[in-house]
Amino acid sequence: MQKSILTISCLAFGSFLPLFAQSVVDVKNEPRHHNIFENEYVRILDVHIPPRDTSLFHKHSLPSIFLSLSNVRSGSQVITENKNAPARQQGNISFEDFTLGSRIHRVWNSDSVAEFHPMDIELLHKNPAIVAPTLKDDALQLVFDVAQARAYRFIMAAHSDKSLLPVKVPLLIICLSDSESGIEVNGKTFRKKGDYLFIEPLQIHRYKNFGDKGVELAVIEIK
Repeated sequence: MQKSILTISCLAFGSFLPLFAQSVVDVKNEPRHHNIFENEYVRILDVHIPPRDTSLFHKHSLPSIFLSLSNVRSGSQVITENKNAPARQQGNISFEDFTLGSRIHRVWNSDSVAEFHPMDIELLHKNPAIVAPTLKDDALQLVFDVAQARAYRFIMAAHSDKSLLPVKVPLLIICLSDSESGIEVNGKTFRKKGDYLFIEPLQIHRYKNFGDKGVELAVIEIK
């Protein structure tokens, strides 16, 4: 979770728009937002902003899940935003629905040493399914449940092995902890924050933690 966030809102949007209109890009085209995976359900943008660097002005217009994977001071200059758009947040996992109003902003990293590393998961599926709660385990903590997605925080204890039953919608699993020993999700090894796996519907998902410490995951049902 970020140590502090400074947000500057430009209230007189009309006077600023001509200045920024030509330089605003869609978030998927912003050069520090790297598209590392895309299908009909999601687009995963892995964001890396170096120390003392600033992104271009960019626009968010799709429902999005944000994961904060670094602990640095960062800031955001907001040009336009619908403050009535629904948002959910718990620690380093948050959701914002930009379909009711987009955000145009730029983001900077105030840290002089470490990079700012969030992930922006855009939800692309146009016809969300109605999904009854299905994932049940003592290690699962529900973060949010909205029309487009349901997200859990999943703590895998040291040297543990768990299998969860299939669900009828796709799953996106993202690692929120670094692990030298690594964990396995359906045979794929995760070792660092941001490692991910997209799981097709109706597949059992099995988790193995080989290390001496607990590992935190985000488990997301894409409706």
